[in-house]
Amino acid sequence: MWRIFAIVLLGALVTESITVAQDRSADAHVAKLMPGNCETNSADLDDLRNEALEGAGKDGVIIAIARLGNRETSRIQNRRRLLAVKNHLVKYGVPVQKIITAEGERVNGYGRVELYVAGKLRNILLAHPNKALCVECCNPKYSDFYPYRRGKR
Repeated sequence: MWRIFAIVLLGALVTESITVAQDRSADAHVAKLMPGNCETNSADLDDLRNEALEGAGKDGVIIAIARLGNRETSRIQNRRRLLAVKNHLVKYGVPVQKIITAEGERVNGYGRVELYVAGKLRNILLAHPNKALCVECCNPKYSDFYPYRRGKR
């Protein structure tokens, strides 16, 4: 039952997020901002986590939608950014069942991860072109994104 609800909710949010992403005023607002560093990204995710666990979104899910910027070339960046967000939220107490991740369409400007709580856009984390979204450390290593490959070549 919950799985069907989550799929329907994800479909509705993806449809809505496409509309928001294509809205030029939303792009203009985001284009003026610069990508944050690991401390600001971590703080933004902590605020989101607190809202999801204690606030109005207590019964809802967190949806993270990664979008590539117009100068980015690899969809792997989306997956890495989503993994970083998901790992951070799980590490600090959000149940994995409450997190939904998805890839969205390309946008103008910086790549980004849009964060929704209980169906409402709460934050947008911007990332430098072709770089991972740092939320834990300021100098991520390849092994941070692929822990199962440690010790392998």
